[in-house]
Amino acid sequence: MKITFFGTSAATPRKNRRNTSIFFEIGERKYIFDMGCNVIEDLSNRGIDCEEIDAVFISHMHGDHTGGLIPFLGNIDRPALFHIDPLICLPPPMEQTIDAYVAWRKCTSHREQRTFRFQEIEPGTFYDDGILKVTAYRTEHCWMSFAFLLEAEGKRVFFSGDFSREPEKEFPYEILEQPLDVAICELGHFPAEKYGIIFAEKKPKHLYIAHISSRFLKTIPPFAESADFPVTGAYDGLEFEV
Repeated sequence: MKITFFGTSAATPRKNRRNTSIFFEIGERKYIFDMGCNVIEDLSNRGIDCEEIDAVFISHMHGDHTGGLIPFLGNIDRPALFHIDPLICLPPPMEQTIDAYVAWRKCTSHREQRTFRFQEIEPGTFYDDGILKVTAYRTEHCWMSFAFLLEAEGKRVFFSGDFSREPEKEFPYEILEQPLDVAICELGHFPAEKYGIIFAEKKPKHLYIAHISSRFLKTIPPFAESADFPVTGAYDGLEFEV
């Protein structure tokens, strides 16, 4: 499993740090979790066609997690690319989001619109293609937001999406009952030391901190130095193998 950070900023993009998006490659399969930045540029720069993306997962509908979704859909909403058919997994109410996209599409083209494959995310295991299994956990960041546990190739990876200001009260601690290879956790709403509380007893093999607010960026180095497990502040373009 190879993981690449396309964007690692919370809320407002910063210099050399764009909004959140994470790219997963598992064998020949390719997945994107959140599309806060224009991912079609990242894919193109890596020589990857949109048709290679098997599924897209959106943790919640805030703009810093979805800003690249319409460009992605618009790029493949052309007759020559109707054969490209990734699964788009959205939080509820999914139909409301679809209606908004259809309305936007009507404003930009008079061509016949294609049909996309959408799936509404619900708590529990909602996706399993035989390569990747994804389980969703509700968070309290907004009225419908999710964190995800990814399981593939015998590895377990947690992606937090966004929490509230008290992540220690909403973290899905049950995922720590089994060894967690990687935790990818946000830093947009609280300082990094909060993860010292969450992982006090059961720790991931490696914590990558992403979705970083400039307000809390400075809290990463002291926490990483004091933590008794590896902690890395993620940056745009960082890639690693699990």
